[in-house]
Amino acid sequence: MTNVKYYEAHFETPVSETNYYSNPFRTTTTRRNDTMILYCKTKEYEKGFYVNKFYGYYYEAKLKTKVSVYQGDTLKYQYSDYSDMQRFEDTETIKILIT
Repeated sequence: MTNVKYYEAHFETPVSETNYYSNPFRTTTTRRNDTMILYCKTKEYEKGFYVNKFYGYYYEAKLKTKVSVYQGDTLKYQYSDYSDMQRFEDTETIKILIT
């Protein structure tokens, strides 16, 4: 197993980490925001090169809508609420056509 870390800003803690495994060859990438895992995806490779399958999950902030009334004018706006996160599953198997 090999481990690669990616840093941003102050280079103190990694924002993402990729682990490489062999037999079968696969990679797992994890992205964190402090202690919460925001993104975790595993890719399995066929013949050591082609992505055969990937699966995992990620979190995104929920999009919320608010209405504001100021001096008779109505304003509708949307914002991302990072205190309310939504989980999405991501799974796909890829068919490789080799001619």
